[in-house]
Amino acid sequence: SVPLVCVFECPSGVVVAHLIDISMRRFITACLAVAQLEASDLEWDDSLGAGADVCLFQLRGKAQRVEAESTSTLKLSRVHHRAGTQHKTAYFGRISVGTPPQDFVVVFDTGSGNLIIPGTECDSEACMSHHRYKANASSTAAAIDARGSEISLTDERPGVTITFGTGEISGRYARDQVCIASICASAPFIEATFESDNPFASFTFDGVLGLALENMAQAPEFSLMHRIQQDLPLPIFSVFLADDDDESEVTFGGVKTELFHEPLIYAPVTGRVGYWEVQLEGVAVDNKLVPGLCDDCRAAVDTGTSELAGPSKVISHIETAVQVQVDCSNYDSLPKLGFQVNGHIMNLDKEEYVSRSDNYCRTAFMALDIPPPSGPLFILGDPFLRKFYTVYDNGDVKRVGFAVAKSDTLTVEKAKTLLVSVH
Repeated sequence: SVPLVCVFECPSGVVVAHLIDISMRRFITACLAVAQLEASDLEWDDSLGAGADVCLFQLRGKAQRVEAESTSTLKLSRVHHRAGTQHKTAYFGRISVGTPPQDFVVVFDTGSGNLIIPGTECDSEACMSHHRYKANASSTAAAIDARGSEISLTDERPGVTITFGTGEISGRYARDQVCIASICASAPFIEATFESDNPFASFTFDGVLGLALENMAQAPEFSLMHRIQQDLPLPIFSVFLADDDDESEVTFGGVKTELFHEPLIYAPVTGRVGYWEVQLEGVAVDNKLVPGLCDDCRAAVDTGTSELAGPSKVISHIETAVQVQVDCSNYDSLPKLGFQVNGHIMNLDKEEYVSRSDNYCRTAFMALDIPPPSGPLFILGDPFLRKFYTVYDNGDVKRVGFAVAKSDTLTVEKAKTLLVSVH
């Protein structure tokens, strides 16, 4: 008999080793019904042509073809905004809520767990200056309680208040059809009835779409990733943040290998709070770990934070280790600053960790002392994410993937210096 060939459509350039690493079980479900898959049974078949880009699984039995469900990609835009005395950046994309759809521009935030958009009953300046959700204009709108169960519109609507670093939002629970690119689901969210003017009135975007783990959502049902992943080929999403204002994107259900340099490494998620956090094995200067500096730290990968942040004591030690001169006199000779995760050092160049204005230089870390159980914690925000492509695996074993992000100015040789194996 001829060999069984299960062929799955893959993102361009994906190699089999990464497909296994991301989530083998979801891709080989059809094949497992016939035979047990072994790593030795896999091979990359170039004979199908560069345009095909398929992954080939060789098993014994009858030949057949199995198509994987498609991924869904949403382009993100970047905006610079002012928050208090600071200038920050945010990456946002367009979603729709309701039937017929009402469009909203939201930040895709791996550091929070809920979808929050302003409602028509919110008359604060922060809401009035943005698109507001009209529940009475949607045929699929429903009122729900804090657990996600539907209640009558005439019942007393339970409320919630969420406090941020600066400002707060109060709202009530709702459910409606939510669409991200080509993916739609009936999903719970928070309809804001109040938003403090500082900082929300100054934001270009209307709301926040939280993509943290379920523990950070109001309830597991409020996690949008939890709601949509059953319709995805893989329970993952990946993020590419570019320096260019129009090239960033988030992909649900897969990875795009044309956007990163090999290898793609993974680290298990630690902690139970809900952050996409990984164990930080140390901080390195020019690929050498600084003794005693953050030997047992954790780091949260946060697309909703425009800065790098960490415990104040550790930040102080980092500043001593890299020795940035205030007058920028040693700027050109500053070292690489790296974070070691799962046996690999991920390096940042001086442009990512130093803030320079004319002849004034300082480290760009923000001191952030998060108390237990959430902290102590490093926050790896936009400066890190513009350097590294990240993958968020929401399968049975939660983990985060890292690879050097591609850019027009980054050579293959340079990329090899940014992700360094210590083994």
